[in-house]
Amino acid sequence: MRRAALLVSSILAAQPAVAELVAERITPENAARLQLAGPDADGGVGDFALQNGTLCAVIADSAHEAPISPQGGGLLDLVRCGNANDQWSALVPLVNLSRSNVVPVTGLRSERDERSARVIASGERPGLRIRTTYALDRATPEVLSITTRLERSEGGDRMFAFGEVAFHAVGQLRPFSLLRRDLEQSVGFAHPSGDPSSPLTMLRGIVAADAHVLVGGDEIVPGLSYGIALEGAELRRAGGETEPVATFSITGESFTMTGVFAHPYWVGGGEGAPGLLELAQLPLMDLDAGDVLVLERSIRVGERADVASVSDAWFAGGALLSGRVDDPAARIHVTTAADVKIRF
Repeated sequence: MRRAALLVSSILAAQPAVAELVAERITPENAARLQLAGPDADGGVGDFALQNGTLCAVIADSAHEAPISPQGGGLLDLVRCGNANDQWSALVPLVNLSRSNVVPVTGLRSERDERSARVIASGERPGLRIRTTYALDRATPEVLSITTRLERSEGGDRMFAFGEVAFHAVGQLRPFSLLRRDLEQSVGFAHPSGDPSSPLTMLRGIVAADAHVLVGGDEIVPGLSYGIALEGAELRRAGGETEPVATFSITGESFTMTGVFAHPYWVGGGEGAPGLLELAQLPLMDLDAGDVLVLERSIRVGERADVASVSDAWFAGGALLSGRVDDPAARIHVTTAADVKIRF
């Protein structure tokens, strides 16, 4: 019996420990354990910690203002647990793509079960309710999942579009944009100008992209990159029907915006970026009472300051292309019928 007990003990000791799932508010008592570190680590007492043993995040409390918003409720910090290299700035939601149309976040709560940990931010204004769920789980430990639901109610202003702005200080995070379903349309690092102070320039800056890699600073050790992917965008009508909605992207010197339209186009559309015909329909769009716009995103944290540490996971089933580029201005374009792993 003693020998059997020792055998069982040795087997149990050899098994890897199950990572702890954490979803709780940061307090003075637990701050040393839950606060993150790095050049852009801003989370502190009052904010919410979210961890699964692989990724560690902080969600801003409703009173913790964002760069272009007087309120919180957004993703504040994100790193691989144990690394002091946070370079995430902020993720700010914008209704109708305008900083003047923020839906106030009025409350946050945390919850967890044996499979996942979640922080849920909720808010409302006349005619619109918003709920964003940030989730980390055991099944996909390297992915932070973000789901936003915008539900229309009676009254309030027209709601024709929704976007999120990921901020990246000039020269700190370098944005690389992809259209994963059609790599030939991907612009990579070569973004057209997207100055938010000029509507015409913003129009020229719209591209078709459903994924972005924000490459971290070369001098920060260990390196990292953030891969932001739009996994789904759909309109769930009050009557039960579900329809996909069009998406677009704009990247400027210090921001990357991913946007969705609230209603399918009546005319036009297609796989590329929206043009004048599609944008002209924006003032006519709105959600009916009871309609819900649902967006699903994921964020990966690469272990190096490059695109490949994220894109290899996105194209894990494809062929591998690798090599060396000596000219910093060089770009690599790959055309293939199959998915490709891209190393830049």
